Amino acid sequence: MEVWIKANRIDTQPLSFEGKVFSGVYLMANGLEIPNNHIVDRKMRNDYSGRVLYLEKME
Repeated sequence: MEVWIKANRIDTQPLSFEGKVFSGVYLMANGLEIPNNHIVDRKMRNDYSGRVLYLEKME
């Protein structure tokens, strides 16, 4: 199975893996390295900023 990664982000720059397709085997073996710093407009910064990734099954 392959999945497409879409991020619901507040960052001003896309993450390196956004819009890419990964196999489930790859994700289970390697995972994704998600940076812990955000490049966000100052007015959107808060202590609880986070990232949500949507995995969509590819047909």
